[in-house]
Amino acid sequence: MVEKGRTCKDCHSIPAAKTLLEKGSLRLVWVENGQVKHLIGVIPIVNGTTLIMQTFVWNETLQKFQPFEPVKVEVRHGVMIENTLPLTLKDLQKMAKTPEELMKERGG
Repeated sequence: MVEKGRTCKDCHSIPAAKTLLEKGSLRLVWVENGQVKHLIGVIPIVNGTTLIMQTFVWNETLQKFQPFEPVKVEVRHGVMIENTLPLTLKDLQKMAKTPEELMKERGG
């Protein structure tokens, strides 16, 4: 069975692209209300940005997870993550726009 391909909207105008463009960093793992949460969907890997993964510990007394130390990965040119070279800031700017906005810019 072949999995269905992605649509333009799976990658364009997604919250992760907008957050990364605005803040320069993207949180991939965090603890919220004692639960470990993960960013779901397309994750832009962009040169000059930071990916943040929250480590955590189990609090036996409270019976929930608590944040421990954040791990920050600085994405730099030439560094491969999951066999992928980073996108450029220009690529990220395009990702933050809707497919319709991109078509309009191209005169379509």
